[in-house]
Amino acid sequence: MISKVDILQVIEKSGARKTNELFEVAAKNEGTYYLPYRLHIDRTKMRQSYPQANSFFLLKRKYDPMEIFSNKFYEHYK
Repeated sequence: MISKVDILQVIEKSGARKTNELFEVAAKNEGTYYLPYRLHIDRTKMRQSYPQANSFFLLKRKYDPMEIFSNKFYEHYK
């Protein structure tokens, strides 16, 4: 019998594959993609689509050097 955890893992992997496929289509067309709350795209791909992210993260560290304000998105992509 397949457990609920197994099903959720399959769905998550499928979602990650689809997100990466959509990223490739957007990149080939010089586009960007919506940054969903799921962190399926790696850091390199995110910065390829959003080159201004480097500036944002530099300012974030300038005004919050102790990184008091944080979230999973920031931790994943910084």
